[in-house]
Amino acid sequence: MAFHFKRKESIQKAIRRIAQERIERALAALQSRDKLEGIHRVRMEIKKLRSLLRLVRSQIDRHAYDRETRALWQAANYLSAPRDAHVTFKALNELMAHFNRQIFTHAFESVKHVLRQRCREEAARYDKLSSPRAVAGILRELSYFFKELRIQANGWQAICPGVNWSYSRGRCCCAAALEDPSPENLHQWRKRVKDLWYQVLLLRPVWPEQMCAMAGELKTLSERLGDDHDLVLLSQAVAGNHRCEKELEALGRLIAVQQQELRSAALGLGARFYVDKPRVFRARLGRYWELWCSEKRKFRRVVRSTLPVRI
Repeated sequence: MAFHFKRKESIQKAIRRIAQERIERALAALQSRDKLEGIHRVRMEIKKLRSLLRLVRSQIDRHAYDRETRALWQAANYLSAPRDAHVTFKALNELMAHFNRQIFTHAFESVKHVLRQRCREEAARYDKLSSPRAVAGILRELSYFFKELRIQANGWQAICPGVNWSYSRGRCCCAAALEDPSPENLHQWRKRVKDLWYQVLLLRPVWPEQMCAMAGELKTLSERLGDDHDLVLLSQAVAGNHRCEKELEALGRLIAVQQQELRSAALGLGARFYVDKPRVFRARLGRYWELWCSEKRKFRRVVRSTLPVRI
């Protein structure tokens, strides 16, 4: 199941194929024995589908685009509570591992107890509300939409506006975060980084070395911003809990130090990545695409010239 374009495919055919593959993977993940891992995989596929929609948004009816985007948001929302509960517990363990030489082995036991209990409660609520069934229903409806999707334009013309939007919005979000690195600004930036990351992965074949390097930078940036957001969720999960009162001050100091490291790294990487203006970025990727397509045409001419002549 290749998450990338193929030279032999039109954009319409490629979008349909890729979307169906993502939906099938998400539906399979809903049946995973490891519930938390399954939820993580489904959310990842939903994010890829969102990015796919945004890539061709200029080719889709506005009402249809809004409808399907809302449906994906609703599906993700069914999965957010158990996912966030698991992420906060994981964030605490990673934070303790990072500062293992500065804290006691059994530090933050009260916080761990609270977070474990939250994980159990959210898992039980997830099953009680039949969330997997609801998500599966949304994904199947989305499958019908993609099967009938019509895209009039083809080639770079069809996807250039979507790539340009993702890069432009990411660049604006980066500027906002540089001016005010608030949790809200950083979280909005991460969404746009994710969009562009998945879109760059789709474009890998046009120049594998360049696009893979770009995807690697976006992945690293997304991970830094994601780790920061997980620490925000950790702070929110235990804030005001009387069971953790004695540990909250020390925990808050460690979170602040770690967030400073993560944000500094993310902002530095972002400032370098978004140095080009959008028109320069889209023009560069457009040239990659045209060269890739010209190689295809050249290959066809070579094949035709080597075919035996019929007399």
